[in-house]
Amino acid sequence: MTETRFDTQGSTIERAKTFLRMRLVSGLSLRACHVLLAHFKDPQAIVSARPHDFDHLSVSSGVVNDLLSNRSADEAEKEWAKATRRQVRVVDLLSPDYPPLLREIFDPPMVLYIRGSRWSANEPRWLSWGHAGQLRTESTALIDWRRITQTVGSQ
Repeated sequence: MTETRFDTQGSTIERAKTFLRMRLVSGLSLRACHVLLAHFKDPQAIVSARPHDFDHLSVSSGVVNDLLSNRSADEAEKEWAKATRRQVRVVDLLSPDYPPLLREIFDPPMVLYIRGSRWSANEPRWLSWGHAGQLRTESTALIDWRRITQTVGSQ
């Protein structure tokens, strides 16, 4: 996937909100999000497309209509506001702040919620994590993180 660079902070925020919008649409799987991004190349182009532009992409018309609706944009705005109130940064897949190794996995999360210090490859200090639609408290995120690392470690 070619990384798209955005020049202004405002564009970066809009890009992250667009990724949130995609992930909050019921019925739009992570795999489908990646297919759409590969096809349209830019997340803003996805939500600016017309319904017929999705015909050959195996996404149901109901999901497409939901994705392109004002309601999905409103839900993304609400999620952004909730994250901001909780001092949580929303980091999207194309952000330079997205962890490089996580970006390399098959179907990496489109959006991460990060609370705490800025991520560094030399000194990762994430206090909590989550993906769109799953903003969690730190204690819940830590429990989930332990489950994931135990599962991966046992394989």
